[in-house]
Amino acid sequence: MKYVTIVYHHEDGVWWAESAEVPEFSAAADTFGEIRKLALEGIDFTLDGTPTSIREKMDDGSYVPSIGDETVKLPVTIIPLPQMNQTSANTESNVAYGRFVNRVLTGAAV
Repeated sequence: MKYVTIVYHHEDGVWWAESAEVPEFSAAADTFGEIRKLALEGIDFTLDGTPTSIREKMDDGSYVPSIGDETVKLPVTIIPLPQMNQTSANTESNVAYGRFVNRVLTGAAV
């Protein structure tokens, strides 16, 4: 099995993809959806169907996770969680903080 990382770039309205593990591969497109499709097809074509494990990431180092057939770029945000002991786990402030974190993670208005 071959392990390949595809790196996506975006500049001046154009998307392009490359892979250090497959130097003869590159692709360009107008949208992220198009470039991702071209990149995945292009890697498979370039490697002539060799079983491949593909990891996708952006040029800023963030990974492109797959959710079903949808792929989205998620920003990495670290939210410090307060230290809670067992006796305070259900207090009103901890429940409110949990709701706040859930809203931040789901993108709901805060």
